Amino acid sequence: MGKKKHRKSPPSGVYDTFQFGVSEKCRLSMNTYETQTNDNVLAVGGTGSGKTVGVGNPMLYQLKYGNAVGVFTKRGATSDIRKYLESMGYRVLEIDLTHPERSDYGYDPLHYCKTDGDIIALSNVIIHSSQQNRKPSSSDPYWEDSAESALTPILRYVRNGHYAKGRSLVDALGIVEMLPGVHYEYEWKEGGKALEPDEDDSEAEKRQKMVMRILKDIIKNDPKSGMNIEAFAALPEQTRNCVIGSLTTPLTKLFTDSIRKFMSKPKMFDFAELLEPRTVLFVFTSPVNSAYNRFMGIFYEQLFKNLFELAEAREDHKLPYPVYVLCDDFATGCHVPDFPEMISIFREKQISTVLLIQSESQLEDIYGFSGAQTIINNCDTYIYLGGMDIKTSKSIADRLNKPYTDVLNMPIGAEYFFHRGQRPVATQRLCAYAGTRMRLAEPEK
Repeated sequence: MGKKKHRKSPPSGVYDTFQFGVSEKCRLSMNTYETQTNDNVLAVGGTGSGKTVGVGNPMLYQLKYGNAVGVFTKRGATSDIRKYLESMGYRVLEIDLTHPERSDYGYDPLHYCKTDGDIIALSNVIIHSSQQNRKPSSSDPYWEDSAESALTPILRYVRNGHYAKGRSLVDALGIVEMLPGVHYEYEWKEGGKALEPDEDDSEAEKRQKMVMRILKDIIKNDPKSGMNIEAFAALPEQTRNCVIGSLTTPLTKLFTDSIRKFMSKPKMFDFAELLEPRTVLFVFTSPVNSAYNRFMGIFYEQLFKNLFELAEAREDHKLPYPVYVLCDDFATGCHVPDFPEMISIFREKQISTVLLIQSESQLEDIYGFSGAQTIINNCDTYIYLGGMDIKTSKSIADRLNKPYTDVLNMPIGAEYFFHRGQRPVATQRLCAYAGTRMRLAEPEK
């Protein structure tokens, strides 16, 4: 990552305090040991209700001691926020997924697979990347399970350094893309011709021999996992082609040319950077590009997993500085595998999230009813900024013991602030625009 400039470490035992509304009762200490609550914040509001300028931006402008990751689907005022944070002694790193050529760093998911469990998890996420909640696309999970069984040993083979061309996920994808159109029966079952290339070979014969050499080398270096490769090669041709289709289709949708360029950048981001004092990571992605959404799901999962493991490896089993993860447009198509389970264990590691969503219904679409409720229940702070979703309005009305029409017709700029351990607060939202200027929302006319 290059030589780091010395940055003054924040004082020990001092925590950030964030104001999330005009009322002083919306002022939150991030010292979970003192408050005995978690630091997870859920901000809910329809399009244009002010989630970013009223919750996300103010949090970053008030950052003094902890570290942060901000995932944005729009740049908005991020350049001003970056300048402000740098003036406060922060180092701001940037990953630009939407424009790989502009990104300071690349990101290769296979690089962060340190154990067999990591590789199996990555294989599972890739194969099921097009389904919310990783549910199989049909009533018969055989095809996805078979595709996953074929992909896992290939990822392990590449990650462990056995593939001569390299150890990246792009290298592994190259192997997978050679699988279609190969005739396995003769060379595999009957011994066939020698697998060394011959100058008289056609391009098809060269491809055939190359695939066979790689698959046999996988079995040689990983006999246990190689059993899956043998089983794959022994399938009837029509069945095998269906498995290959279930394998290559999600790869084509997920790993576009721009994402492959992004994964091939010479400088890769290291999650350990977030253990350094006064460090902020900005990540830019697109809310409307499905490939970016699926890829961001992988990034989110590995971000939380690596932060947790980095904390667990320390003597006190927690991060040296709290890390706040701001997730703008969190529920616009990006499914984070196992997130309902992960959010419940963030607190002890000094990890927390600020989730900006449009409605509870939107969250339920991505994680299902029980998953959405688990996420909501693990956010001790809930900020409601208004919207037209009746189901969410009724949920807020139940919290307030009011008719849901009062919530549905709340004034523009109004906010309901809920925090475990205190009564709900009816207030106005903050607005943070250029520089450090923070003001009230425009009053209703």
